[in-house]
Amino acid sequence: MSTPKRIYVVTNSASSPTSQRLIRASNTAQALRHVANDTFDVVVASQDALVTLLGAGIQVETAGEPQEQQEAGE
Repeated sequence: MSTPKRIYVVTNSASSPTSQRLIRASNTAQALRHVANDTFDVVVASQDALVTLLGAGIQVETAGEPQEQQEAGE
């Protein structure tokens, strides 16, 4: 038996104006992943990318850690 699906509102709070999408999914993680797959690409960082991005001041973030906690640790 398949998991019941609900319709979730996924809001992109980083866009201006804020955009919203209606996504039918089994859970919030699945809804977010569906939207993220349309928006983001994820690959392992190459050495060149690390050098370039760290040199531009982009900090390494740890998944699962709140953003505020990471900023406080700088």
